[in-house]
Amino acid sequence: MTKSNSLFVFLVWLMLIVVLVGCSSSSAEDKKELRIWTFTDEAKYAVEKFQEANPDIKVDVLFINNDNYVKKLMSVLQVEKNVPDVFFVEKAYWPQIREIPRLEDLSQAPYNAEEILDQQYQYIQDDEKDEEGIIRGLGYQGTPGGAFYYRRDLAKEYLGTDDPEEVSKLISSWDKIMDIGERVVEESNGEVHALANWSDIGSVESSNIKEPWVVDEKLVIDPVRVEAAELAKEARERKVLANYESWGPAWTASMQQGTVMFYAMPTWHCLMFLRIMLLKQLGNGG
Repeated sequence: MTKSNSLFVFLVWLMLIVVLVGCSSSSAEDKKELRIWTFTDEAKYAVEKFQEANPDIKVDVLFINNDNYVKKLMSVLQVEKNVPDVFFVEKAYWPQIREIPRLEDLSQAPYNAEEILDQQYQYIQDDEKDEEGIIRGLGYQGTPGGAFYYRRDLAKEYLGTDDPEEVSKLISSWDKIMDIGERVVEESNGEVHALANWSDIGSVESSNIKEPWVVDEKLVIDPVRVEAAELAKEARERKVLANYESWGPAWTASMQQGTVMFYAMPTWHCLMFLRIMLLKQLGNGG
């Protein structure tokens, strides 16, 4: 495999974890080094695999707290100083980043991104391109659905069953989830919580929202949004929430450490959740 192809495989591997964009003004092949910025420690697994296949290329990974990540990234891209070769970014921030001229044209060699675009849904292809139609980033997932996921070991310990049908009955309402969460945090001496943070509630409730924020140039607050806020307030007061920052290191680690029972996630989150669980099993010799 050529070094150019190796770099492309690395990009694809990172895409399997989160939305990713490439950025480089100087060839990573020439300097034998890749600088990566990320707001989640998921990057380390991809880096390990890449370095196994490319031991001659040094990879420098910089983790930046999610609160400061986008601001710092935008800053270095605009001043064109200390720019990373590869960086992670959530879709929510991508529109404001992809128009920065600093980003690489991934249609060109060694990336040749056009070769994989026909494997993607059209709306994903549209997101990857800037206003001129140039591919500035790559993403792999289309996630039309979501679900309420749970750890089977914690369910068996605290609910007495890990059977999906039985667990579904036990968490069929927010009242039941609140009661479970309050009990679990007490029985675990505060080490286990039902939910990671308030966004799990927001993710579920958002599917019931019917009105946009603005209608006929007037602000509209859908009653569902108010209900979600009240539920989040109750969950915080009853210590149902672990209060981990979404995408932060504690949030990611909770999936491996078993400190949260339930996660409300779209399907692409599920892939990451299952992957972390598999790594835990392998690490325990399972």
